[in-house]
Amino acid sequence: MFAQAETIIKNESFGKQIRVVLTQMLFPSEKVLKNESYVVHYVEKNEEPIEYKHLTKAHALADYEYLAKIAKQEVKKGRSLC
Repeated sequence: MFAQAETIIKNESFGKQIRVVLTQMLFPSEKVLKNESYVVHYVEKNEEPIEYKHLTKAHALADYEYLAKIAKQEVKKGRSLC
C-alpha cells in the first residue's frame, strides 16, 4: 500500500449534481516525476468520477475551464427541463 496526496487548486460546484476539481499531485514522487502531476476531476452525482491527467498546469487549467463550461450547460439544461 502506498500513500498519495493532492492539493486542490480550483474547485467549483454546479448545483448539487456536478463538481469540477483541479488538483496537483504532491506525492508519490514517481508520479510527480513523470510530469503527470495535474489532474482535472469531473464528478457527477451517482456516476463514476472521470479524471483527466495533464503534463502542464496550463493544459490542466484549459481543460478545467472547458469542463466547467460543460457543467454549467448541463445544469442549465436540467433546470429548463423541470
